[in-house]
Amino acid sequence: CSTLRLRIDVGSLNEEEDQRGVAHFIEHLALNETRNLPEGELLRILERAGLQFGADTNAFTGFEDTVYKLDLPRANAQSLNTGLMLLREVAGEATLSAAVVEHERGVILAEERARANPGERLVEAELAQSFPGDRLGRRMPIGLTQVIRTVTPERMQNRNVQFIHH
Repeated sequence: CSTLRLRIDVGSLNEEEDQRGVAHFIEHLALNETRNLPEGELLRILERAGLQFGADTNAFTGFEDTVYKLDLPRANAQSLNTGLMLLREVAGEATLSAAVVEHERGVILAEERARANPGERLVEAELAQSFPGDRLGRRMPIGLTQVIRTVTPERMQNRNVQFIHH
């Protein structure tokens, strides 16, 4: 088994108020479509390599970073080449097509609804109390519902904090 990780130094603390949730949104988009891999092809390549999304490959956005994870079933040249190619696509070739943005918007809003529970609210309240006046106390990676509902591909690409570089 080989483990590959790609850490990108952008998380929810890098976001401005009107960007809250964009880093997490782009995490989702980067796994969907790149310049060289049409929508869904990245996941098909993973499946052909013997990986299952969730169990062997996943991603997360935190306060300070976004991490993509691949646990390859075999430590051979072909598996490593495939894994490195996929991470290269995620790191530098992600696209933000309107269709994929709209699809993932629904996925992220569903994820947000699933997290809207007493345990999550307690974590948010504890962070706010532990870090009063600090961004950490009010920058949960899932973001703000209003931003998730309205952010456009153009908005994700053009801002002081560049999430996608072309």
